[in-house]
Amino acid sequence: MEPPSIIYQRVGIYRAVMNVLYGGKYKQRFKPVIDELSDLPMGSRVLELCFGDILIAAACKKAGYSWVGFDINTKFIEHAKKFGFDARYGDVLTLPALPKADVCIMLGSFYHFHKHPVDILGKMLDAAPAILFSEPVLNLSSQKGWLGFIAKRAGNAGNGDEAFRYNKHSFLNVLEDASKVLNFSIEEIGEFKKDIIIKIRRHE
Repeated sequence: MEPPSIIYQRVGIYRAVMNVLYGGKYKQRFKPVIDELSDLPMGSRVLELCFGDILIAAACKKAGYSWVGFDINTKFIEHAKKFGFDARYGDVLTLPALPKADVCIMLGSFYHFHKHPVDILGKMLDAAPAILFSEPVLNLSSQKGWLGFIAKRAGNAGNGDEAFRYNKHSFLNVLEDASKVLNFSIEEIGEFKKDIIIKIRRHE
């Protein structure tokens, strides 16, 4: 693993860059997922992978849910712990198992694991009966100019610049293929800016 780009060195820088990439509506990006969590009963357990920011954690605390987050970025973990959140270091690919939860969340990070989609989905479904994804499907990193430059650097969470992104068709195809192996249903919740929001439910 190599050092992440400067974007991932400070939460403030990360937020500023993400705000540019989301057209000034970075915080609104979280609303569709937070809205989906609103039907959970108080005391529900939420597991967030590659959490980065703490907006989901803060919403869970306000709603009376427990939250556990995993990330490989120690700066993000320190920031979350400073606010009293249960943030833990862990590479999703190498963790033997994930804590049990009612919902597992991954925002804007599934493309990092595009070579191992079934492995990641399997771990997530072992941990929780439902998964919420908000995944970028409009690839700004392939564009020329300053926006493409920023987007590409925003993909370097510690494994180098990553130009790979799903489009809507390829992302849904990957999920459909995995569902035949792991036995889950797929529901498209909606879209926000360059993201598609998907809910997955494990078949018991």
